[in-house]
Amino acid sequence: IIEATISDIEGDRLIAAMETGMATVYADGFSAGELVYISIRPEKLRCSPVPVAGFQLQGVVKEHIYVGSFTRTVIELSNGQELVMSSLTGTELFAPGAPVHLYWDRNGTVVMHTREEELYRFIKTQPRIGVRA
Repeated sequence: IIEATISDIEGDRLIAAMETGMATVYADGFSAGELVYISIRPEKLRCSPVPVAGFQLQGVVKEHIYVGSFTRTVIELSNGQELVMSSLTGTELFAPGAPVHLYWDRNGTVVMHTREEELYRFIKTQPRIGVRA
């Protein structure tokens, strides 16, 4: 899960600004400036040696963990956060220590409101009570 702020909205297309970069995600019901969480399915996360349109998110391959017919690749972002990518065993992998550009399939993410945003919205909808001195 990555924490991000929605910096721009065009229909259901959201530009999510993160501490470590930027990504395009798709969801409805969000506002510009809103703090969100982005959950990325490990089997939808992908790496490239070059930047991919709509994404500015870089990391370094930390390790590969072989789990039967799947390989889990741990990728460390510049802030120390780790993301896990899942691929079929036998898929060509980047060597540990290799810099990579991350991206994912449009349907591979879930964008969620944060508790902080929910609390802020709740406070904004409450009636203001005047205080007399």
